[in-house]
Amino acid sequence: MRKPCVVNALERDQVTIEGGAQSRRVITKKEHGSKISLSIVYMEPGKGHKWHNHPDKDEVAIVIKGGGTFTYEIDNKRHEVQMKEMDAFFAPAGCYHQFINTTNEMTVVIAVLHPPLV
Repeated sequence: MRKPCVVNALERDQVTIEGGAQSRRVITKKEHGSKISLSIVYMEPGKGHKWHNHPDKDEVAIVIKGGGTFTYEIDNKRHEVQMKEMDAFFAPAGCYHQFINTTNEMTVVIAVLHPPLV
């Protein structure tokens, strides 16, 4: 049986992802048996994550601090949306997307994926 848990994000390892953002995986399938994964992503000005997709995962993310440009592709056409604090985006499985911090301050995003990353 899976059990509830409390995890301090600041105690999680921080890794650099392609595009220069820093990420902490807070809730994972491997460690917590979760059916989602939750990461906190930190982006210095001009940093973000590379153009990518998750072939079998939906992603929902919310900007907690700062802002930036969310770019996504539908029918081979790219769309850009400026995001600010408390804006959220949804990228369905297979949708190519990226987020770049276009502000002059640190941007923090909470990202949730289903099914989870490892």
